[in-house]
Amino acid sequence: MSARIDDFDGKKYVKPRKAIKVMCREIQLGYVAATMAVEQASSLVLPEHDFERDRLAVVFGAETFQGEPEELARAFQAANANGPVSTTSWGRNAFNQIQPLWMLKYLPNMAASHISIALDARGPNNTICQGDVSSALALIEGADLIRRGWADAAVVGGTSSRISPVSMVYRGSKNLNQRFDAPEQAMKPFDSSRDGYVHAEGAAALVLEASRSATFHASRSQARLTGWSRGFCDFASDDFSDAIAAVSRSAMDQAGISISQLGHIHASGFSCQRHDQLESNAIAMLSRTCPVIATKSNMGNPGPSASVLEIVASILALNHQCLPAVYGFSRPDDGMDINVIQSTTSAPIRSFLKIAFADSGQIAALVFEK
Repeated sequence: MSARIDDFDGKKYVKPRKAIKVMCREIQLGYVAATMAVEQASSLVLPEHDFERDRLAVVFGAETFQGEPEELARAFQAANANGPVSTTSWGRNAFNQIQPLWMLKYLPNMAASHISIALDARGPNNTICQGDVSSALALIEGADLIRRGWADAAVVGGTSSRISPVSMVYRGSKNLNQRFDAPEQAMKPFDSSRDGYVHAEGAAALVLEASRSATFHASRSQARLTGWSRGFCDFASDDFSDAIAAVSRSAMDQAGISISQLGHIHASGFSCQRHDQLESNAIAMLSRTCPVIATKSNMGNPGPSASVLEIVASILALNHQCLPAVYGFSRPDDGMDINVIQSTTSAPIRSFLKIAFADSGQIAALVFEK
């Protein structure tokens, strides 16, 4: 079971069209998301793309992209033609069956590279590969580039797809949902009956621009990033909840905002027993009454791209003054005392906190305001 984007067609956006030959699905998703983000920003914030290309950065979150077995089938057949596969038979017989640029198709940094080429972005370029928190860290890196004066604008985001058979076999069944008979109830963040997540895919991108730049128009911006922080703690440690809370407080301190001023908290909401318990403990340390949403319940868990996808959802919540329900949530665990939104609700939202973390220990938090 997986959450796939069924109607995706990268050919509608990738230019020149021949470049798609060296773009795996994840790279295509990221390219399209960045293209759409820049198109919207050009009409709202960056008129006529009026900014210095040397000061436009691109930073994306990604991970190892898994190759498709059918692309290497002929190579393995050739290497195995005269007996067991060995380094000698592979080198002698297999390489001429592999597309010369095959490796470029699956390098994680190529999403940011293709985006930079398409935009003629000659500023800093980077790719962050830190599991589920990758795109949040990419966004923070883009913001830091602007704050340090190395860029005036940055295209930031993440792309990932965990739906291919190779990816699923590689990751194993740990933390996967087992509710095959009811896929609509598969992910239930913070619910007492949660039992794991569904692999998904997706990409999202945002255009950050310095408020001091000549093209910036505050009235046209979708939201303002006012605070961010990151940290690390052993996921198996009893201190992990405290670490999430500490990173979140640091982001709010930088933003100059108190927990009582937040419109909502957007949790990671993995729908796993330990993940959600640790995160709910951290949120309760911050506030037991602040509304909590978790949109993995709607889209599944795409991994590295999830954080920016969730930030986009929260920015839409700001602009529409509406909090989306946490799908499938009905009853929390005993002792889980946070305000999870159970039905879509109109609300006067002016700010939010996004929490992101990975079970490898990385933690990030970001504050956005209208």
